[in-house]
Amino acid sequence: MPLFSFFNQSTEQQSNPQIVGRGVRLQASYSKLPLSQRIIMPFMLVFFSIMVVAVISFAFWFTSRMEHQIKNSVASGAAVILQELQTEKQDLGSWVQLIAERNDVRTILQQKDTQALLKILVSHKTNLGLDLIKVVNQNGGVVLDLRD
Repeated sequence: MPLFSFFNQSTEQQSNPQIVGRGVRLQASYSKLPLSQRIIMPFMLVFFSIMVVAVISFAFWFTSRMEHQIKNSVASGAAVILQELQTEKQDLGSWVQLIAERNDVRTILQQKDTQALLKILVSHKTNLGLDLIKVVNQNGGVVLDLRD
């Protein structure tokens, strides 16, 4: 018998359980329950429906609150990191300016003595913990490239 054959039967066949064959007869089994259970069933159905709605609402509220807290945490962390990067950028900018204004560095650059420039910059690279120092001239050409 097909799954949906119940809906294709006449009302006489549906009402007569001997003709219908398989199928769930919920109304028949509900009417056989004791009166106390028949009275409490609708209340339990309403109660559990309300509980399901309450649990889903709480879960939605909880997840949205957690998402909001995580977004705030990430935003504050990003602000701290941005401030730290700006401070580091200012410090390195000051260091570059101080090195560029030294007279011995200027004379070394005019003489194009990369070994002497390398000697000066390696110590600063180590002290500052840098991975890369690149010296460029006014035209943008690379004079010295120090990488780890």
